[in-house]
Amino acid sequence: MQKAKKPDGFAYWEYILCYVDDILVVSHDPKNAMNMISHHVTFKPGSIQPPTSYLGATISQQTILDGNKDFPMKQVWTMSAQGYIKRAIEEVERELLQQNAYLPKKVETPFSHGYHP
Repeated sequence: MQKAKKPDGFAYWEYILCYVDDILVVSHDPKNAMNMISHHVTFKPGSIQPPTSYLGATISQQTILDGNKDFPMKQVWTMSAQGYIKRAIEEVERELLQQNAYLPKKVETPFSHGYHP
């Protein structure tokens, strides 16, 4: 991580996240960071692109209402575990099926219906 500034002077922290062969750059200019890294490692052709997933999480851009009267709409990046959880449940169900078992359909939880942390 390092301090950075956008062209408009906005100061922020930029990050490079690495896990084995997955790299995620959080920066207003990620291509610059990836170009610097490419001097030390070889990337697969076409692999440098806006992220769609990282470590199983789905990554996408969303437009949100910012509340700023000058710029009320804002593009942000989001990360969701929904796809990862779906694949994990499918894998558990596949393993249970081999043992002639299954996940229960209705379970008691301490959370109210519709609760989202």
